Amino acid sequence: MLRRSSCILLLAVRAHPRVSIRNPVEREATMDDATYQSRLDELVERVESLPPDQRERLQKLVEETKQRHEEIRDAGERAQIALKELTLMLQLAVLSRAGFHRGA
Repeated sequence: MLRRSSCILLLAVRAHPRVSIRNPVEREATMDDATYQSRLDELVERVESLPPDQRERLQKLVEETKQRHEEIRDAGERAQIALKELTLMLQLAVLSRAGFHRGA
């Protein structure tokens, strides 16, 4: 989540006529969360239909897969937040430099 100072800075940057904020190009996801969840559910059903000796090993793999998926999603969200904050800091630096040159 953006800090309050970052939100205020974002509003100030958007109001500045010489600074433009462009949204990054969004790539089309190859698999959305709904598709992932439906395929995972299908996999769980298949694993449950296996004999007990095979089922136990594959259930562990399914749980590991779920955990890794959550970790990757969380890491992606943290990276997006960090990128937004970096963008704001760079825009602040540009505004500061522009203000310095006007005053000099």
